Amino acid sequence: MSNWLVTGSENGAYEDLTWIACLKTCLRQLVDSGRPIVGICFGHQILADILGGRVEKFDGGWVIGRTAYETTNGTQLNAMAWHQDQVLDLPDEARRLASSKTCKNAMMLVGGNVLGIQPHPEFDRGIVEAALAAYTSLPSDLWDQAQATAAEPVARDALAEMIEVFLRSDTRDPDTLQGQLMATYSKANLSDERAA
Repeated sequence: MSNWLVTGSENGAYEDLTWIACLKTCLRQLVDSGRPIVGICFGHQILADILGGRVEKFDGGWVIGRTAYETTNGTQLNAMAWHQDQVLDLPDEARRLASSKTCKNAMMLVGGNVLGIQPHPEFDRGIVEAALAAYTSLPSDLWDQAQATAAEPVARDALAEMIEVFLRSDTRDPDTLQGQLMATYSKANLSDERAA
């Protein structure tokens, strides 16, 4: 069985574009097949959208740079955010796994085969600085905050390990899988903190 990863986009999951409609059809078929799917940023949003969630532009504007999230087991998660759109309402069967002050539904598990993550585990200092150079019209306070925190540690390795556990897990039972994901993240995150 193949695994799937849906990443970011400059477009919104709600936009009436041919490629987005095609992607939604494909993703709906994959979800129905039970294949494991991970969505990052736009991927998280479009998966929530096709499963009955609500995705819109955040009324607080852009969320960028190093952001503190809290997982459902109380673990701190620092990751790089870069979005205006977000999942405002989760799909009915979704479980919230993490949230922040500016993003209530930052991570979700739907059934046993969909994992959505709003922040970018792939973003490092170089990517953030390149994005800041490209987005010069951002509000100066957000731009300054993202620049100032670009080199601070984030949970890239811990999130990557959690994604790997999700994709490789031999169970698709949501309760068991949620426990595995949270335990893996907590262990990997603590290991990262000791190494820093």
